[in-house]
Amino acid sequence: MVKRTIVKQYLDFKTLMEHLDPDEEDEDGELSANTAARNKAINALVGGSRPKNNAETDDEESDGEE
Repeated sequence: MVKRTIVKQYLDFKTLMEHLDPDEEDEDGELSANTAARNKAINALVGGSRPKNNAETDDEESDGEE
């Protein structure tokens, strides 16, 4: 199971790097597919959606500073 997770992370990272440094210019149809692939790779690398309690932590810190 660990190997599968590592391979998935590697493939997501590879997709992201290919998008950031493409070898050739893409056509418009391919551009939207690449954008979707890039967003999926970014979400996988950062662990999916943002945690909800992250915003609460920021609010608590700002209350203490005021």
